[in-house]
Parts: sequence; C-alpha cells; structure tokens
Amino acid sequence: MERELKFRAFNKYGMNETCTFKELTEHNCATDGCGETKWSEGTIIMQYTGLKDKNGKEIYEGDVLEWKGIIVLVKWSQQASAYWMVWKSISENNREINHFQEMNATYGSDIYIIETAEIKGNQFEHPHLLTN
Repeated sequence: MERELKFRAFNKYGMNETCTFKELTEHNCATDGCGETKWSEGTIIMQYTGLKDKNGKEIYEGDVLEWKGIIVLVKWSQQASAYWMVWKSISENNREINHFQEMNATYGSDIYIIETAEIKGNQFEHPHLLTN
C-alpha cells in the first residue's frame, strides 16, 4: 500500500495547512494566511508519517505526542529510514538517557503505540512541551 505524500510548512508566520508534493514544489504551501507565498530561509517542511493518532489526527515529523504518560517527539531517522518517537529520561544517578521507539504501522506492537498516542502539538509552535 502506498501512502499519500503530504507536507506542512512552518515559517515566521506560523504553521500552515497541509499540502501535496505538487503544491510544495510549486511553492503553494507556505503562505502568510492571505495567499501570499512567504518562503524564507527559516521555512521548515515536515512530512506526513502515514500514521494517525488515537483521535484520527495525522502525525507529522516534528509532532509532539503523549504516549503512556510520556511526551515524545516524532523524528525521521535517516540511518533507519523510519520515523521514531524520541524522548529523554533521567536515571537514578542523574544521567540523561535517550530513548527511541520506531513508528511503523506494519508491526503489531507499533500499531498499539499509535492507537494509544495523542498529538499534543509540534516542536515549532509548542517547544515548551519538550521541556521538563
């Protein structure tokens, strides 16, 4: 099954509506809200993961999810060619530990993850969600 290629852009004007690959390449995705294209050096493009959270909301790279009471960030891993949930914790001896969980709907356990995860925001509009 082929997933739909969709994107959203974040720039100094904020988060914009999602767009298709064609719209992205034609610069019709990042606007100022009035239809004026506002591409800039700081424009960040996020790709749709092909997955949805427990409420049916599309999950994009850069989204912040709550999963099992943990706040996680959705990131693309070039090395693994997959989307991952990433989070940090502090060990008993105050060492920071990085955690990674692959997000892939073809594995039974990962389907459970998505069915129990909820989007809380994204790292660009809501960076405070990632601070302890």
